[in-house]
Amino acid sequence: MQIAKRAQDLVGKVDLGRVVDHNDPEVRKLKKVVEALDELNDGKLVGEIEGVDVEEPQDEAPPVIDERAARIARVLADLEAAGYAGRIGRVFLDSAGDMRPREIVAHSEGLPQYDMVVAPEYSPAPGAHAIFISDKGVFAAHVPDPVNEHRWRILRSRPFEDEPDLIATVSNFIVRSD
Repeated sequence: MQIAKRAQDLVGKVDLGRVVDHNDPEVRKLKKVVEALDELNDGKLVGEIEGVDVEEPQDEAPPVIDERAARIARVLADLEAAGYAGRIGRVFLDSAGDMRPREIVAHSEGLPQYDMVVAPEYSPAPGAHAIFISDKGVFAAHVPDPVNEHRWRILRSRPFEDEPDLIATVSNFIVRSD
């Protein structure tokens, strides 16, 4: 009974329509199944067969790179190299006197589209302060207390030429300027 079930399972894994169309991978699969059926006919148990039970490794095309994701990954690596890893995804919350996750402010009202956020060392007034990075520039924004009842306000912004310029701008925005 076990041999019969295995034979039925193997035959069911072959797409005969694709074999009729001379689909090369399916024809190779059929040949492997025929060999396995011969072994089953001889009373042998047949384990997993590569290309039938287990997908054969394919010569895959390289992955399609999402330019935005690649840019964000480069910026994240640059921010980490500059020592800002612990600030990524965070805002400075004045009431706590420390950084908190960006989600502490449950809205993005008043903010343009951005890719990532970095916490500065301070807040200029009670509320939350953050540095936002987009593909077009860096901007610092503040939302007054209570943070979930007010909109973000852009305090300053600066476009950047390249990634080193972006990091220099973030470094400048992180510290309090007098």
